[in-house]
Amino acid sequence: MKIDLTNKKLRMTALGGLIVFIAVVLKNGGEQMGMKNHPVSSIVGRVLFVGGWALLAFSVAGKPSGKTKSVLAYGGALGVVLSVMAMKMLPAQKKIFGLVFIASWIAFASSVGMDKSKKSKMLSMLALGSVLGSMVFILPKQRTLGIVDGPGMPMFASSFLLLAVANSL
Repeated sequence: MKIDLTNKKLRMTALGGLIVFIAVVLKNGGEQMGMKNHPVSSIVGRVLFVGGWALLAFSVAGKPSGKTKSVLAYGGALGVVLSVMAMKMLPAQKKIFGLVFIASWIAFASSVGMDKSKKSKMLSMLALGSVLGSMVFILPKQRTLGIVDGPGMPMFASSFLLLAVANSL
């Protein structure tokens, strides 16, 4: 498999994923250090999270045309953003919004491989498995056990790299 590093979709998707990753690290890092409402981790983290997801959705959907791919990309990205924010603000409803989070990731990852090669579809589903495994299973377990440097965040980061490659094929 040959990857063209000058591919605009690869660069835009990778940049969007990097921005989301930085936002998650800022937000979670601030919470773990007891600075939940610090302006950098709180406000900047939120802005980067929303902006990164907007760039991801745009880079996957391309020009909005009402196609199923666009609806899944924008809808999935919006669902991830809203469900994450809702889980932070309404912890009592975490399970419901957790299901929305999972469904939104499925929609978004499916849109990446849509209208593309079999390799692209497989990479986007691998990214889906990696991100859900990380966010739903491994990272919560790491937090419970007090583990800082476990496999959760590398799995999360690799998901965006896989999505960028899948989107560029």
